[in-house]
Amino acid sequence: SLIYLGIVEIKRIVSKKFKLSCHVISVGNITMGGTGKTTVVKFLAERFLSLGKKVAIITSGIGGDRSFIYGKGEDLRKNKDVGDEVLLLSNNLPHVYIVKGKNKLKLVHFAEKEISPDIIIIDDGFHCYGIEKSLDIVVIDGTRKPGKLVLPSGILREPFKNLKRADFFILNHANLMENNDIEKRLEKFKKKIFYMWYRIGEIKNLNGKRISPSEIKGKRVVAFAGIGNPFSFFSLILKLKPEIVYGIPFPDHFKYKYRDYKEIKKIFFTTSSHFILTTEKDIYKLENFQDIENLYFVKIEPVIDERMWEEISKIGL
Repeated sequence: SLIYLGIVEIKRIVSKKFKLSCHVISVGNITMGGTGKTTVVKFLAERFLSLGKKVAIITSGIGGDRSFIYGKGEDLRKNKDVGDEVLLLSNNLPHVYIVKGKNKLKLVHFAEKEISPDIIIIDDGFHCYGIEKSLDIVVIDGTRKPGKLVLPSGILREPFKNLKRADFFILNHANLMENNDIEKRLEKFKKKIFYMWYRIGEIKNLNGKRISPSEIKGKRVVAFAGIGNPFSFFSLILKLKPEIVYGIPFPDHFKYKYRDYKEIKKIFFTTSSHFILTTEKDIYKLENFQDIENLYFVKIEPVIDERMWEEISKIGL
């Protein structure tokens, strides 16, 4: 932990900050694992697009080939190695440029020069020290205790005290929090805390067939997810009041093999279940598999405190 901490702190201290000609908004976290960053990135990009802004998203493309690529919409969807997060963003934001690669600092400068956006959003940008940001937003999973130890002894990517750099916090899964002291720990920074949770949108398969969420009630469901907090997904399914949910968690960004899906199908048949449900993020890694007519993905919609948008508007967008 001490060696890792030393490297992080030295990198932070020596990084010279560059100011870009456009607004730069970072959406990050301070712990390992998913916290809902990409959901917030998507939410912000949609809002900015509705205001007529030209938006570029910077991402490391975790879950895919880490090589450099940029484009938008269909251009990115042709490349199945871009990663689940890039596919999720490009499918939902066809008019947004996405720049993916290893070095976010270089990617930001590339985007400024080649795309000339009004706004650059950095997915997982809290640890990108070399850019002067208009806003530094940190998303925290309210159901997980971050602890006090940095990697590899704990799950913190930086010391907790470094959250003082953030402009405000988004506390995710706010409806599922129980006996967690995270709010008290955040209050000492005297920054605003906004709350976020999820609701179920549409449910459909890759052929476009839709089922109503009400059709899940009283049915047996096999649900699986390879996301940061798969149990939050299972909790959402339970709100639809199925007879039973057979939940199968996978690691975040899991690369499914056909044998994995065969095991899921085996559980589906042996339990006489009615539906197989997964996340939109997972479905893109399964679309080339056979026998997926019973597989549906659930579009998850974020519910975010509207006061957050008022706070963002203060930077003069």
